[in-house]
Amino acid sequence: MTRSSPLRLRSGTAILAFLALVACDTFDPDLRGATGGFTTADAAQSVRSDRPLPDARGVISYPNYQVAVARTGDTITSVAARIGTDAEALGRFNGLPVDATLRDGEIIALPTRVAETPLDATNPDAPADVDVTTLAGSAIEAAPATP
Repeated sequence: MTRSSPLRLRSGTAILAFLALVACDTFDPDLRGATGGFTTADAAQSVRSDRPLPDARGVISYPNYQVAVARTGDTITSVAARIGTDAEALGRFNGLPVDATLRDGEIIALPTRVAETPLDATNPDAPADVDVTTLAGSAIEAAPATP
């Protein structure tokens, strides 16, 4: 009686497993169907919100970072001068030379936070004070119930 070598046994097992997967009608490599049809694909595709309005300098502030929105004819140097930061640091942080010409609407990440200005100074239609509690409460109430 001959014994199969461990390599031959592993190769045979791998081939059988591959053939079993190929034979399946519903091969699901990311296992989304394994949870009773639960999928996040629709949610991921529908999540889209408009970009917040920048302040007068073109700065948009998020909780953990800030960006600047370039205007027609801007360079890294002109954006840095407008927002009050170092052009060399801004260019280095974005991997661009200080004389790089930017496209209108292009987003430039800021290496450090700059002073924030209130939205009502640049957008008369925006509320002067935003009550975060009311805003969050409204969003929670509008959210659909989850099973």
